[in-house]
Amino acid sequence: MLARRGYRDITVLERMDEAEYLAEKDRTYVLGVFPRGRNALSSIGVDVDRMDREGVPEYMSNVTTLKPSDWSPFLVATKPSNVTALKRQSLVRMLYDHIHSDSGLSDAIHVVLGAEVATVDKPSSECVRVIYRDTRSGKEKMIDADLVIGCDGVNSKVVESMKRLDKTFRIHCLSNISSLAGVNDVRYKMLCLPSDLTVDYQPSSQPGPREKLRFLPSTVIILLSALRNRKLPFRLTSFGGPANQERVVLVLCTKDHPILGCNTGEEVLRCLEGNLPFVRNLREIVPMAEAELFAKRKIGRFSLPRYASTCHHGSRVLLMGDAIHSFPADIGQGVSSSLEDVQILSTILDATNDDWREALPRFTKERQPDCRALAVLSHRYKNVAREWTPAAYKLKLFADLLIKRLLSRLFPFAFSPSVMTSLTRADIKYSEMLRRDNATRRRIWAVGVVLAALLVRLVAPVVVTGAAGGLLGKMATF
Repeated sequence: MLARRGYRDITVLERMDEAEYLAEKDRTYVLGVFPRGRNALSSIGVDVDRMDREGVPEYMSNVTTLKPSDWSPFLVATKPSNVTALKRQSLVRMLYDHIHSDSGLSDAIHVVLGAEVATVDKPSSECVRVIYRDTRSGKEKMIDADLVIGCDGVNSKVVESMKRLDKTFRIHCLSNISSLAGVNDVRYKMLCLPSDLTVDYQPSSQPGPREKLRFLPSTVIILLSALRNRKLPFRLTSFGGPANQERVVLVLCTKDHPILGCNTGEEVLRCLEGNLPFVRNLREIVPMAEAELFAKRKIGRFSLPRYASTCHHGSRVLLMGDAIHSFPADIGQGVSSSLEDVQILSTILDATNDDWREALPRFTKERQPDCRALAVLSHRYKNVAREWTPAAYKLKLFADLLIKRLLSRLFPFAFSPSVMTSLTRADIKYSEMLRRDNATRRRIWAVGVVLAALLVRLVAPVVVTGAAGGLLGKMATF
């Protein structure tokens, strides 16, 4: 975006080296690019049609759940919603190729791979100094920049520097409130499997012949453990994708689950066979080489929903993306909200004629309420890891969706649909979604109180009349 605005000498510091950054195999779960993220990519000239080719539009995706006793398919959506499921690596390559396909962009942007940021010094009147370490040589280097934009994620070094530079700066963390992040013991690791899968399925309730289930590349497959141990829940989610790409599989479990302690591929396969005995050809699906890689991969954990108290420091340091709003995958807005940050900054720069002294405070004023709203909405609508979600909450979530959908259709002037429906719209700000949701929740509670009061008023005379009749009967008998 900055290069297209005419800025030059832009340096991007990336901690991963070239081999890891452009690796063929992915190491994270699939991203959901919503309309607001799609619009942001279009605004900077990225080919969104390529995103559709390399991803799976949600309306084409279907989900099949394999359980120990049976299996059940269902369609996610039946009409286009412009939400695309995309591998992180595909998005990275798409942006990387976009830079190098345009000589104007490639000349303006210099990507330094293997550069781990150490600290950001206090800005002076002329520049701000960034000190980073070359991961290959171990040497420290520095850059004197006019502006530093920290997009370095949850464990941001720029955020750490902000805490030191600005004593009023805070990261507000909403703990123990998400189906993923609230359970601090939840961990994940990744598998990569062939896109076209055939599963020899044999449920425990039917010891007869096996059933061959062949899944299209776009199908999402969920496998639930046969070991129904509430203390050690376990599930695999195999995301769909194009036919020419490997499947990304999210292995979700608790931190004490045996699969996280496997040191060899054989141990991994034995653990998978113990949890998924109904998949009779598991060793064909998961090759030994991939099992060995799985054993060596890092264990991931989900961030608690959190947001920053401000998005800038002075006129030379700006925070964007996960550095100012991070949360688990409950509402699927991570990448889309980060891309929207870029689009909003571009709009503000247009309005301020690229005056950064005015643009940075305006960015905080406009975006910080959305950061808070994202964290609160992620807190409120925790619906991803259903094995970790209490049955009472599942019922509450379903009732919330059903009641809001009904009331918003009958009385659209007073009630808003569920937030999960509004998220597919790019024209509603997150802070506005939260405001509408709060108003709708208050009105639903008010309607509930009124109905309860009317019910009590109708039932109370009947109860009193019945009680009085019984008392008169006893007196007559006496």
